Amino acid sequence: MTTQTKEKEFITLKQLADRANVKPPALRRILRSRFPRKDKGHNYRWEPNDPQIELILETVKDSKAEKPKAEKSKLRAVPKPKTKKTRAEKGVA
Repeated sequence: MTTQTKEKEFITLKQLADRANVKPPALRRILRSRFPRKDKGHNYRWEPNDPQIELILETVKDSKAEKPKAEKSKLRAVPKPKTKKTRAEKGVA
């Protein structure tokens, strides 16, 4: 008789990011700042019925509302004016 263990299926960070409609690195930043982990060094994953998922999704939604996309600046960098060297600086006598 063989015993089969059924592995639990987890929700991964990528799946949660897709669900929240953000990129995984952005979700990781939010998680690090607002949901610190006890066991660092392990992948982010949640059980499907984990109540923290809804909190995370709400936090992502709130962070999107707080920070509107920045408009591209119309200012341009101005190059430094070139200075003319004097004859003494050029080494001409």
